Amino acid sequence: MTRDLFEKMLSRDALERDGARYTPLDKSSLAVLVQSTTGGPTPIVRIEAVELLDGYVAIETHDTLYCLPYDQLAGLRIGKRGEASSPRTGFHA
Repeated sequence: MTRDLFEKMLSRDALERDGARYTPLDKSSLAVLVQSTTGGPTPIVRIEAVELLDGYVAIETHDTLYCLPYDQLAGLRIGKRGEASSPRTGFHA
């Protein structure tokens, strides 16, 4: 993925921009999908901020900083906090 494409994906109503830094709004959750060598994309979840830098992206979670080249990015997952993704039915232990 290119920086321009990733920046377009980040330009959503659920994210706040401050220069090259993007943070999810209070009611949003953000995950960056990273290309994996063994199967489908791997998500980096509970992201607090994403910063676009020259040649790479810095992804901050509560306790970790990931620095990845843009060509390792596969996409974004933006959700709403506090809402169930689908109702559960049947017996669950």
